[in-house]
Amino acid sequence: MLFTTPTTPTAPTTPPTPTTPLTPTIAAPPPPTAPTAPAAATPTTPTTTLTRQIKDYALEIGYSKVGITTADDFTQFADILTARGDAYDFWTHGPLKPIENARIRTVQPFARSIIALVYDFACTSFPPELCALMGRVYQSRSYFSPPTNINGARLELMKQFLADKNVRSDNNLWIPQRWVAARAGVTTFGKNCCSYAGDDIGSFIVINTLIVDAELDYDTPTYESLCPANCHRCIDACPTKALYAPYTIDPRRCVGFLNWMTVPGRGFGITEKIPLDLRPLMAQRIHGCDACQEACPRNHKKLTTPLPLDSFLEEVKVDLTLENLLHMPAGFYETRVRPVMYNYIRDHRIFQCNAAVAIGNTHDPYYLPHLAQELGNSSKMIRAHVAWALGQLQSGEANALLQKHLLAEKDEWVREETALALEVR
Repeated sequence: MLFTTPTTPTAPTTPPTPTTPLTPTIAAPPPPTAPTAPAAATPTTPTTTLTRQIKDYALEIGYSKVGITTADDFTQFADILTARGDAYDFWTHGPLKPIENARIRTVQPFARSIIALVYDFACTSFPPELCALMGRVYQSRSYFSPPTNINGARLELMKQFLADKNVRSDNNLWIPQRWVAARAGVTTFGKNCCSYAGDDIGSFIVINTLIVDAELDYDTPTYESLCPANCHRCIDACPTKALYAPYTIDPRRCVGFLNWMTVPGRGFGITEKIPLDLRPLMAQRIHGCDACQEACPRNHKKLTTPLPLDSFLEEVKVDLTLENLLHMPAGFYETRVRPVMYNYIRDHRIFQCNAAVAIGNTHDPYYLPHLAQELGNSSKMIRAHVAWALGQLQSGEANALLQKHLLAEKDEWVREETALALEVR
């Protein structure tokens, strides 16, 4: 059997390093010693009544867990992130301002409490065909969903409920959600840098956070990790070895990073070139990776429990093929790509590059005519990755195409990729 039932070990002496699928996999959790929470209000106080109402409503509209914590600063998060230096400058120097936003009351003066909302997105099954291509969280359409999506509407309902109670809320600032959820007592940390909401749910969750101006009752933090002490299955399973130690990850090697951060003009040392040494390790993944979560014994129950089909995904899987992703025919992005992969990539050329790498990793000559067609694409970024993919087919016909293309290609980068592809044996 692939999975075993986890045991509850002694908490690690070194604080673990939680991350989120949406944002770069970053810094360690707060100190194991929890901050002193305000004294609990008596059952008859308005604070307790409002807290109960908030929690009840959150559960009523479909959230799986809800916790509340203070609006105190996440000082250790900011310190650790600063200490990581250049490895995270693509994030710390970006528009999300994670270090500045760790000082909650500084960036949002009305902040008095933070509500952590946990949603179990794995309530329906995920087709294996799509799991080979993308992470489950994206298939679920629940991750930072637009308000027109049922999962985005859930958060809007929560905000409206608070407004009706004369509670101001803010979910527009990026704050360290995994830290918030642990401090609010609704998640624990995993060695794979994910947050866990218990054995029944596992790490297949989305966390929403709302900064509010109301003083509420605060929950007891759950900073510990419940990972088995001697377990390293997630580390072993990481295809690119981005996850190289418990609670520690190199984000620039993560498949998700390689899928959506290699965007022209991104800055901070990032280029549109997926590194050559990492391309073969990405398999067919074009939008995220669940390898570390699939290998985790804490997810055993969730992954082995029969779930109802998702009718929309059953339709999508028929059309969401590597050749369609490579060619991106008219209307395909809006009807099949964008509904499940709206989070990071707005430029369809990125999907086409990812598809070219995925096709190269199949080593399947079936795709040769598809690659040949895109070798004439007007985008040098696409042509470069297509040339690499043709080299991975290692066939005489592919080599003939590459040799012919090398004579006609004018772009230096594409010429370099083509020449390297011809050296593959």
